[in-house]
This record gives sequence, structure tokens and C-alpha cells, in this order.
Amino acid sequence: MSRSVLTASLSLSLALILTASMTPAKDVAKDPTVRARMELMDRLKDNLTIVGDMATKKAPFDATAAAAATAALREDAAKVTDAFADPATDPASKALPRLWDYEGEFWQKTRRLQKAADEMDPFSAGGLADGLNALGASCKDCHGRFKAD
Repeated sequence: MSRSVLTASLSLSLALILTASMTPAKDVAKDPTVRARMELMDRLKDNLTIVGDMATKKAPFDATAAAAATAALREDAAKVTDAFADPATDPASKALPRLWDYEGEFWQKTRRLQKAADEMDPFSAGGLADGLNALGASCKDCHGRFKAD
């Protein structure tokens, strides 16, 4: 696959993932458990944006920023399972109730996220691009099944 086709593919994938996870006006959850989950997901999205922009050359590669964003992705990805252990609800939440009906499937998807984050290579834009596909696919897979539009 040519470099330009790969870059276009990564750009499209990142745009779809980020667009699907954004809301026009963010409601603030009153439930502290739900609020903490939403903040965790926002941090994941923010760091995915940093990595994605470098991988697709929308932003110049910055080794320090890439290492920090990748470390934050790893740390936060490891918290997702525990963040959803309590089935707390709130009108601001986009988590679908079926998440807790299919916990085994959800935990499997969170492990895929953790594995993808752990395997990210922050040492070059190419390394970020290679890891972005797996990370993006794990986000899209889980959001497609367990997140409201």
C-alpha cells in the first residue's frame, strides 16, 4: 500500500472515530461515577487526537508529546474496565444499558483496547500510524455496540 493511500486511510479512520465520539453540546453528568467515566473517555479521545494528528501528519511529529500521549493512552485504557464496573446511569451518559447485559463481551473489547494502547510505538510518526489502526478499531468496535449515537 502506498504511503499516500495509507495516510488517507488513517485520516479517514481517525475522522470517523473522533466524529462518532463527539457530541455537539456536552451534558455534564450529575452522577459522580458516570462523570468520572465520561472524563476518562474524553482523556482517551484527547490523546488519540494528539497521536492521530502526528500519525496523519496534521501535526509535526514531537517525540515528547507522542511519548506523553501514548503513556496517557496506556494508563487510561487500563482504567476503562474498572470505570464501567458499576452500572451507574445518568441522562448525560452515552453508555447503552446493554453494556452491563453483555459484560463479558464488553470486557473482551476493553482488553483489546488495552492491548492496542500497550503496543503503540511512540518513537516515530510511522510507529504511531501503525498502532493507530488497531487502537481506532478497538474504539469503533466498542462504541458501535455499547455507545448511543
